[in-house]
Formats: sequence, structure tokens, C-alpha cells
Amino acid sequence: MARAVTLRALGLAAALCVLAPTWGAATPTADEVVPAGVLLLRLRTGQESVTQAFDHANKPMRLAAYLLPVDAAAGQITGDVTRTVSSTELQLGFGLTDRWNIALTVPYLEVRQDSTLASASGDSAVQRRVSALQSRESSGVGNLRIVSLHRPVFTDSNGFTWGFGFIVPSGAMTAPYLGPDTLDVRGPNRSGVVLLHYTRYPGARHSRFDLRVEAQAPQAANVNTLDKINANLQIGNSAAVLVGWQQELGPALYGVWSSYRANTPAFLDGINQDDLKKDWRGGVRLGLGNLIALEQGPVALPYQVSLDYEQTLDGANIPQTNRVSLDFHTYF
Repeated sequence: MARAVTLRALGLAAALCVLAPTWGAATPTADEVVPAGVLLLRLRTGQESVTQAFDHANKPMRLAAYLLPVDAAAGQITGDVTRTVSSTELQLGFGLTDRWNIALTVPYLEVRQDSTLASASGDSAVQRRVSALQSRESSGVGNLRIVSLHRPVFTDSNGFTWGFGFIVPSGAMTAPYLGPDTLDVRGPNRSGVVLLHYTRYPGARHSRFDLRVEAQAPQAANVNTLDKINANLQIGNSAAVLVGWQQELGPALYGVWSSYRANTPAFLDGINQDDLKKDWRGGVRLGLGNLIALEQGPVALPYQVSLDYEQTLDGANIPQTNRVSLDFHTYF
């Protein structure tokens, strides 16, 4: 297959959970494999807002009630909390061979928490929790993601990629650990990553269907909580599945996708945190570029830029997020 066509047919967005963007929540065109000697450069910037959450029974609730102990429902705590995560993500991918790539993702995050919480509770644990949820801002490099991508199958009608790698903290956490929804630019745990990605190019010209599965297995790490220094944290294993469709219309394109993620519970000093989560999201994409011109011959600067919108559709024990992002990628 010609090199130009290979580039045209190729397709991480950072669905940035408030604790460490380890999911980088892939879009349908993630895990891109480029030919030998080609460098992929991707820049992605976006903003995610969180004002509500889903409880264990899939019912919407205020974010403050979700983050606080049950005392909040008893009227001892007033006010609310909102959160904003702004991110800029750099991804570099390089073709060691036509079927083997190495990809590095480096995110930079700015997190902000606006809080009007106040407590009349005499419980010191509740007071410490409310204090930890006051307004604050922080920024820095998030968790790094390094993945080895392998593409044993790539034809005019089918593509299959599998990969493995690691997610590693770029430094220490800047806030005490309050649970999976701690607001921080990075998480404490190293994780192993395994992914499978199947792409079908159907009869319709310049369209693609994607099915992607990813699993993460975090290692244990020490964290500082409100009550203890160096508590042992074992975050639960996670798995996610994504299905998506994308259609090119000349230089323009559009796409839709849906993803579902779930995890096993975390353990803090051996105690089950009862934090099972289910997260169902949907996304849409509008894009513009010149990659389709590669079918006719070389292009001086092949590129694609897209505007993505993603939101939580349903879930259990998770924040409800809305994210807008702008994605640009090119090849050298």
C-alpha cells in the first residue's frame, strides 16, 4: 500500500478526570500508527467543567453532596462546589517500522475549584473535609503516558492495532488524597496499560468504524490523606470500551462516538473504599484538513484540525462532566 494512502487512512483525548488524566479517554482515531521514519505531532487543548455528579443509584446530585460525607444531607453543610480543568496535551508518535510505533503523551493541566462551602458540624472529620474543598488552583505536568503500538493487520478494509505501555506520575501530588475525585494535576499511582483497537473501512467512501478496548492495572502507592501520612493506596483496575464512526466529506469530516468505563474498588490501608464507578459518555467531532489529498500525491504539510465535544450521559458514583477540546495533528 502506498505511503500516502497509509497516512490518509490513519486516524488520545484527555477526558481528564479530576484525579490524574490517566484515561486520556481515546477518541475513535486514537492509537494512530504511522509509517517507518514518520513523526506524528498532536496538540490538544480543552476545558472540562464539573458542576454535578451521579450517585450510586445513577441519580443526579450536586457536586458538593457527592464530595462530602452524608452530613451534607442533614443540613450541617451549606454552599456548593464547581470545578474546571484546562489542559494542553502534547503527543509524539514515531514509526520505528511500518507496523511498530512508540507514542508519548505529555499533558499540562490547570485545575480550579470554586467553593462556597461552610460547615456548622462539630465533627472534626467533616470540618477537615470542608476545609480541603475550599477554593484553590494548581497547575503542572500531569501523568505521562508511554505506549508501544503494534499493527499486524492493515488493509483497504480492515485495521487492527494492539498496544501496551505505562502511565507514570510526573511528580508528587499537590493536595491530600480525598478519594478518586481528588482535584489534582496528577495521580500517585503507576499503571500498566493494554489496548486493542479494530477499525473497519466499509464500502462507503472515506468512512471508518472503530471498536476500542483498554484496560489499566495501577500499582500501589503511598499518599497523604487528611488523617494520615503515607497511607497505602491501591486504586482498582479499570476497563473501557469505545465505539465510533467517522466520515470524511472532502476536506471536512464529522464523527460520533460513545464510551463506557468501569473499575474495581480501591483499597486504602487495606480497607475497601466502596468506590465502584460506571461512566458512560458520548462525543461528537467536526473537523477540517487536507489528509484526503494524500491519495493524489505528496502534501507539503498534511494536517487535520477538529473540534470535539464530550459529555457524561449516565453513570454511577462519578462526576458529571462536559468537555470541549480542539485537536490539531500533523506529520513530518
